[in-house]
This record gives sequence, structure tokens and C-alpha cells, in this order.
Amino acid sequence: MRLIIRQSGKAWVLRYQLAGERKEIGLGPYSRYGLKEARSRADVQRALIREGIDPLEQKAKALRLAEAARIAREKSLGNTFRTCALDYIEAHPRAGKMPSMPNSGRTP
Repeated sequence: MRLIIRQSGKAWVLRYQLAGERKEIGLGPYSRYGLKEARSRADVQRALIREGIDPLEQKAKALRLAEAARIAREKSLGNTFRTCALDYIEAHPRAGKMPSMPNSGRTP
């Protein structure tokens, strides 16, 4: 575990090697997590590594599941921007259109 200092800020990072591949996983920003909390977060990641689980893959899988759940929740509510926009267009068919002008008798 180490502290990385960049222009964007300081962050705790854990380096690990799994299946011959070297990787790094962020443990959180220095401003939010002190050394004690960063060590406990690193211990959790190390336990996963000992079991042969890649923490980065697990994190990516959790993000994909959360995104799928969010999309399913939006679909079940039915209040997406698209459905609201279509409902509005149906309710206001002439909105934004010029009214019909009678022919004034002039020819172009």
C-alpha cells in the first residue's frame, strides 16, 4: 500500500499481483481516509486476493450490476425523458408550429 501524490490530489493505492499480472487498485482519497482506515481497506482487498478473486474485476462487476439495476428501476417507473417527451408532444400537437394562414389572394 502506498500514497500517490498527483496534481489532482493524494490517494491511497494498493499494488498487487494476481495470475502473473501486476495491478493497482485505489483505496480512496487521502483527504477522506487516514492511514488506519486505508490499511483496513487494503486488508479487505488482500483477503480477496488470497482467495484468488481480482478486486478490480469484482469492482467492475458490482458497477455493472448497479447500472443494470438502475436501468431496470427506470424502466419499471416508466418516467424516462423519452416517455415524458412523447407524452408532452401528444398532449400539445400544435406547439411550436405556425398557425395556418389563409390565402390572401396574392400569388408568389
